[in-house]
Amino acid sequence: MIRRLSLHARLLVLLAILLALLWGGLEVAARNAAEDQANGELLEELRATTDLLAAVSVPANVDQPTRRALLRAVQERRRTFFGKPSYELVEPDGSALRSHPFPRFPSALPPGFVTARTETGTWRVLTIVDVDAGTTRRAALSERARQDRVRVLQDDLSGHWTIVLPIFAIAVLASVWIGLRPLRRIEQRMGAISPFDPKPLGLNPDRMPREIGTLARAFDGLVARLARVMSDQRIFASAASHELRTPLAGALSQLDVLKRAPDRTAAMEQMGRALLHMERLVTQLLFLARSDTIAASDRPEIVDLASLARATGEDLGLGARLEVAGAGAIAGYPDLLRSMLRNLLHNAARASGDKPITVEIGELEAGLRVAVLDRGPGIAEADRSAILQPFRRGQGGQGGGGAGAGLGLTVAQRIAELHGGRIEITGRPGGGASVAAILVGPPGAIRA
Repeated sequence: MIRRLSLHARLLVLLAILLALLWGGLEVAARNAAEDQANGELLEELRATTDLLAAVSVPANVDQPTRRALLRAVQERRRTFFGKPSYELVEPDGSALRSHPFPRFPSALPPGFVTARTETGTWRVLTIVDVDAGTTRRAALSERARQDRVRVLQDDLSGHWTIVLPIFAIAVLASVWIGLRPLRRIEQRMGAISPFDPKPLGLNPDRMPREIGTLARAFDGLVARLARVMSDQRIFASAASHELRTPLAGALSQLDVLKRAPDRTAAMEQMGRALLHMERLVTQLLFLARSDTIAASDRPEIVDLASLARATGEDLGLGARLEVAGAGAIAGYPDLLRSMLRNLLHNAARASGDKPITVEIGELEAGLRVAVLDRGPGIAEADRSAILQPFRRGQGGQGGGGAGAGLGLTVAQRIAELHGGRIEITGRPGGGASVAAILVGPPGAIRA
C-alpha cells in the first residue's frame, strides 16, 4: 500500500510511525520513572509513620487515646502525597494501638517492606520489630493510593512532551514540505516540457539540496542528449531520404531505358550499380540504428586483427595491393570489426586508385592501433572531424564508404566507440591519409 503513496505521503506516514514510537517510548520511560519515584516516596512515608509510632511509644504513662490523638495531630500537620497511612503499634503486653481503618491481614507479616493482599485490596506494609523495647510498629498504605500517585507523577512527566511533540511534529512536517519544494518545481517544469522540443529545466542546481541538485543536473544532461539525438535524427532522416531517392531514381530511369533500348547491357549494369549503392546504404543505415543492440546481443571474442584485415582485403579484391604490417589481437565483436575494416579499406581503395594500401597494427598502452594508410589525395585538416558525421564526404574521396554514401567513417567511428576507442585521421608524409582505429575492447573485455 505504501508503494502507491506519493513521496510526501510516504514521509508523512513514516514520520507518524516514528512519532508514535517515540511517544510510546517516552510514555514507558515516564511510567517507569513515576513507578520508581512513587515507590521511594511511599517507603519514605511508611518510615516516617513508623518513626512517629516509635516516638509515641516511649512515654509509658501515656494512654492509647492520648497517643492516638497525638498521632492524628502530627499526621494532620505533615504534608503527604498518599493521605494518612494506616498504622499499628503492638505493645510489649500485647495491647495494640491501631488506626481506623487498619487492614486485617490473613497471616502474620514478617519484618521489612512487603506487599500483602486482604479482602479490601492490596497493601504496601512496612513492619519494624524493636526487640529492646518489645514493640512492633507497622505502617500500611493501599496499592490504590500508590497507583494514584504514579498517575499524578506520570502526568507531570508526560505533560512536557505532550506540548513539545506536536510542536516538533509540525516543525518537521513544515521542514519536509519546504525541503521537497525543489522536487515540486522540477515536477512542474517536467510537466511543461514538450516531447517534440525537450529543453532543460531552467533551474539553478546550486541553490537546491545536493541530492535534488544532482537529480536536476542529470535530468538536464539527459534532456540535452535527447535534444541532440532528436536533432541528429531529423538531420539523419532528411539526409537519408535524399540519399535513398538518388539511387532509386537512377534505377527507375535505367529501367525505363531498358524498356526501349535494343542494347540493354549498359542500362542493366548502371541499374545494378544503383541498386548495389542503395543496398549498401540501407545496410549502413540499419547498422547505425541497431549498433547498440548488435553489441549487446553478441559475446566478445579474441580477434586476430592481422588475419581479419587480410581476409577483408581479399573480399574487396585488393590482392597484392594490400600490405599488413604488425600483429595484434583484442577481445571484441568479430562481425563489427570486419565491417569497420571493410569501410576503412573500401575508402582507402577509392581514394588511392591502383596505389598500394597498408594496414599497420601496433600496440598501445591501453589497447591496439589499427591504421589504414593510402597514397590518395589525402584529407584536408578542416574536413577530418566533419567526415566522421553521416553523409559528409572528404574532398579526396575519403569518407565515402558505402559507394559514396558518406556513411563509411561514421560506421567505423561507431564500431570503434563500441570497443572503447575512436577514429583518428591524419595526413602522411609524401601524400595520402592515415585513418586509424584506436581499440581498447568492449567493457569488461580483456585484451589478448
